Amino acid sequence: EGGQPVRPPQRTRTPLLSEQPGAMTSLTDARYFDVSISSPAEIRKYLDGKTNKEKLEGMKRLMALLTLGKDVSMLFPDVVKLVIVESLDVKKLVYSYLVHYAESKPEESLLCINTFQKDLTNKSAIVRGLALRTMSSIRAPIIVNLVVLSLQQCAKDPSPYVRKSVAAALSKVYALESEQLDVLLEILGELLRDRNVSVMGAAMIAFTEICPENLDMIHPIYRRLCKTLADTEEWYQVHILNVLLRYARKNFPCARKVPPEGGYAAQTENTQGFYSDDEDEPAKSETAPTATPDRMDEDLEALLRSAMPLLMSRNAAVVLSVVSLIFHVGPEYLYPQMVMPLLRLIRGAREVQEAALKAITELCDGGRLRQLFMPHIHFFYVHADDALSVRKSKIRILGMLTNAMNAKAILSEFQAYVRFVDDSVVEATIDAIAVVGARVPPAAADCVEGLIRLLKYSSQNTVNAAATTLASLLYYVDDTLRERVVRKFAVLLPQLSSVPSRASAVWAVGEYASPDLPVEPEVLRVCAKTFRHEDVRVKYQILALATKLFVRGALEVEKLLEYILELCAYDLSYDLRDHARMVRALVFGESCANVREKLTDIFLAPKPEPVAEKVVARQFTLGSLSAAVGQAVIGYLPLGEFPNEASDKALRDREAEITSHARPMQAPPGAAAPGAAHAYASPGSVQYGGSPHHQQHHQQPHIPQRSLQTLDAFYADDEPQPAAAGAAPDPDSDVNTESDDDGARATLASALSVRDAARRCARPASFFTRAAPDLYPYLSSPHASNINTNLRYALLRCLA
Repeated sequence: EGGQPVRPPQRTRTPLLSEQPGAMTSLTDARYFDVSISSPAEIRKYLDGKTNKEKLEGMKRLMALLTLGKDVSMLFPDVVKLVIVESLDVKKLVYSYLVHYAESKPEESLLCINTFQKDLTNKSAIVRGLALRTMSSIRAPIIVNLVVLSLQQCAKDPSPYVRKSVAAALSKVYALESEQLDVLLEILGELLRDRNVSVMGAAMIAFTEICPENLDMIHPIYRRLCKTLADTEEWYQVHILNVLLRYARKNFPCARKVPPEGGYAAQTENTQGFYSDDEDEPAKSETAPTATPDRMDEDLEALLRSAMPLLMSRNAAVVLSVVSLIFHVGPEYLYPQMVMPLLRLIRGAREVQEAALKAITELCDGGRLRQLFMPHIHFFYVHADDALSVRKSKIRILGMLTNAMNAKAILSEFQAYVRFVDDSVVEATIDAIAVVGARVPPAAADCVEGLIRLLKYSSQNTVNAAATTLASLLYYVDDTLRERVVRKFAVLLPQLSSVPSRASAVWAVGEYASPDLPVEPEVLRVCAKTFRHEDVRVKYQILALATKLFVRGALEVEKLLEYILELCAYDLSYDLRDHARMVRALVFGESCANVREKLTDIFLAPKPEPVAEKVVARQFTLGSLSAAVGQAVIGYLPLGEFPNEASDKALRDREAEITSHARPMQAPPGAAAPGAAHAYASPGSVQYGGSPHHQQHHQQPHIPQRSLQTLDAFYADDEPQPAAAGAAPDPDSDVNTESDDDGARATLASALSVRDAARRCARPASFFTRAAPDLYPYLSSPHASNINTNLRYALLRCLA
């Protein structure tokens, strides 16, 4: 009111949690990634501290810098001194650091060999595994024999984590000293027969790196690989599928023409039985039919049955591996089932899209599988956020999938694509329009009309591409449209800059010009003036144009023809010189007077239909890296030819012998007794940077050794054998096998069915709703006190 401006009241903003002093440093470990507070001198001060807390603080800061990509190798001597620290948290970080720098500093790492050997008997599985990883990472030939002895010892470790570390170390030892191959193959064979699917998967990766061509090692475990394929981890599945693909190509005859009733028909028609608890696999008899042209081999059928559910995997590499397996060894009636999984990958990440589109391009190349993708052309429409390579691949596939029914819709899409700013996309669209016109001749006129409009564009690259494509489509249109295009070429010839476009324009003028249209002599006159500066390909077409005009009776071009022949006689290209001598001899030579009346048949012969699509012969395995880059990469193994007969089934029947002689689980020297098995910390229960959860908060219940053996037998590949008649019950057993208790028997039978369902099922939701509820009534039964421990372990292992 007094003329002074009224100021709004100032509001005090409450600081955010991240802005409060000490908030982030006290709640999380994000402060370790602040480079300003983690200098090497300060970290060295923490590493030389007296307490484990200070050393842990220094290692955390050090590993944070290592995570950020900083070079912290100058602190290697300070970290080596900490390998003797008893703290599990510090030891894990120290070993992770040593694994990172062991290859670059092998001599300094040798100072810790005694500590590594001592930690191989540590009670923690993670420490034992990290010690083995670090030893195998040291590239020093002097300790190879010591590492091999450690691998032989740890291959019998009761922890799957340690045995997986053994499998990962095999390839490192082989790369350092290949003379140890025999010993490494012995260890690898033992790991391949391991009951744990994770260990077996890691062993398969080592197999692909050490002896990928030694497929005879797969004979005893082939059926088990097929049976447990759905239980392994995703990236293990990729390696296993690639190995089984090469195994199938070597040991089974071609089943591509097998009818549905002769092989994998029940699986494709009825998936209800596959996910049910009933045993849907037919019993194998000794007189089972062998593979014939009308029937698939049983082992190959088992492989396809176990791989087909993986088409629904969330991992794109697994899906591509299954598609490759079906395409290379499967029957043709299974091909439609791999269409939708491939189309699903197109909507994934950018790199997944490129891999999927590359695979679809290879499947459609040649025309054999195009009918499967034609109903789904809308999946290949270009989106605004697509990458450049994805756009080109989609446009090429759309051209391949064109037929009389969808040509109009695809050409409508191409009308939008030719307006893109990127010239490379426009050129790819023009190439696809040529494919459409060649595949659907009734639509060639519309394609030519659209390309004529593109000749008016300001972009020189677009004009050149349109001119090149127009010349190839004139074969499919009528004479009226040809004359119109020839006139355009005669006008635009001086403006065309690329060699293919100029050569195509000159060829089209000489091939399709009408006698009533006097543009050919004028075009020849213009080309003769620039003949010396043209490319060799354009010179060939100019010489052909002059020859055609003279043969047709245009005597006014005789002088121009002689002039062009004279220029060709002194050209740098010897092929062009030889060609000009031949033309001179045929047209003007006296020795060839008897063939002069045949000049029309020689130079004006009808031309064959142009090839718009270039079918590239398939050289590499579908979905492989070599197929993606177009050349063989290091480690690529080509697929062999199909054998005439399948290999002997007895080779794959040896699985029962090997599993029956499998070694018992034994603790390593220095480990706890079997009754104290709970003292081992599993890899999943120990978190980096923390303490063992099971050791701090509660104690594991005591599990008698008899119960552990019962679980091992319970999860064995073979069915559990009933106890012998008259055998005395084990007093240490939680479940009396001689009891007439129907509830206990039903519980074990139900858990067994859950085990079988878990092996067959690829969908956790379906497994849980069908199999898992069968266990719950027995948890609350009066006999739960006797079998509760085994039942809980069975349920957890099945669900895992």
